[in-house]
Amino acid sequence: AEEALHLSEERFRMAAAGGNDIVWEWDMVANRIQYWGSPERLLGPGNEMPASFEEFVGLIHPGDRDRVAAAIQKHLDTQELYKGEYRILEKGGNVRHWSSRGGALRDASGKPYKLIGVASDITERKETEAVLAHLAAIVESSDASVISMKLDGTLLTWNAGAERIYGYTREEIRGRNVSMLMPPEETLSGIEILKRITQGETLEHLDVVRLRKDGKRINVLVTASPLLDSEGAITGASAIAWNITERKSLERQLEQAQKLESIDR
Repeated sequence: AEEALHLSEERFRMAAAGGNDIVWEWDMVANRIQYWGSPERLLGPGNEMPASFEEFVGLIHPGDRDRVAAAIQKHLDTQELYKGEYRILEKGGNVRHWSSRGGALRDASGKPYKLIGVASDITERKETEAVLAHLAAIVESSDASVISMKLDGTLLTWNAGAERIYGYTREEIRGRNVSMLMPPEETLSGIEILKRITQGETLEHLDVVRLRKDGKRINVLVTASPLLDSEGAITGASAIAWNITERKSLERQLEQAQKLESIDR
């Protein structure tokens, strides 16, 4: 039994050392925290992993401490799985993001005496989410129509600019095809545009006619490009469009005025 236990512990240590996460154990009686794996992956050089609960709380960003403490207490009270995401302050002021999850060991009376779990560094994921949220805010606030679609033209995303230009809400376009925006004489050219995009082309400044929800025809200037997945495969298309109807009207008026002026001469 001792040999089997030793072998099991060795396997556990090897598995922990080979992963990106660390396994932690908080002895609530002795107030001591132990780690297995590579703690240095969670904190930069010159930083030490907390050895007690108080040291751990001291690492947590002040804005997250109450929430983390409440989550731990909720687990101890209800036995629901403990999990949480929070910010860690390194020496020098650098901020990292951790994710932890775990559960308590309890004695015969049900009193918790150890909390065991896994911690992960999710800093890169959080930074990516922040960048994506920033980009999404830019897209949403744009006056231009920014939409995306599948390779068959099924619409996927639709920003506020698209709602203003075309008159359809997000709910109204869900599951519909981009061809709904094309007048009959533009359908074939629209299919050709999508075909070229699926072949990897980016088409810029296309002067086309599109249909609004109210049936009105409008002139739009479109730039369309392929959407790629993480492996570089084309999975769809995006299109940015500006309503240039007023500009085209002014151009026609100016052209007509120039013609009349030339006749008078």
